[in-house]
Amino acid sequence: MDINSGEKPSEYKIIELAKYIIHKQYCKKDVQSVISKMDKDIIWNGPEEDNYASGIKEVEEFLNKYNENAPAYNISDEEYNTTQISNGIYLCSGRMRIETYNGADVVSLFYQKVVLIFRWYYNCLKCCYINFSNVYKNIGGGQRYRVSN
Repeated sequence: MDINSGEKPSEYKIIELAKYIIHKQYCKKDVQSVISKMDKDIIWNGPEEDNYASGIKEVEEFLNKYNENAPAYNISDEEYNTTQISNGIYLCSGRMRIETYNGADVVSLFYQKVVLIFRWYYNCLKCCYINFSNVYKNIGGGQRYRVSN
């Protein structure tokens, strides 16, 4: 994904970058690809109590540790919107359905919301903030499913 072509980002490019980061982390577990799109001052705020890290090195360590025990997920029903909130600052908000692969030991299904903030500088768009929150929703038979690590 080449978002850093020197041109100011379009709404489409911002959404594609957000999807790229989320899919690389949760579907592919590819920390290096995720980190390459992060600002050095990134703040990562995940849905669980201990899912918080700030700074590129700490976020990389957190993601590597998280991926040791987390299954790979399928992501579907994605919806994203973005807006420029200041000169060179873009907010992207989204929601998605997340479930484990059929071959995983634990099958889970939940809906997640995400907010990302991107900063444009030196002809480059980088994520400087990401916040995930799990949303419970009845899925089949009144059951509630949620991943927990």
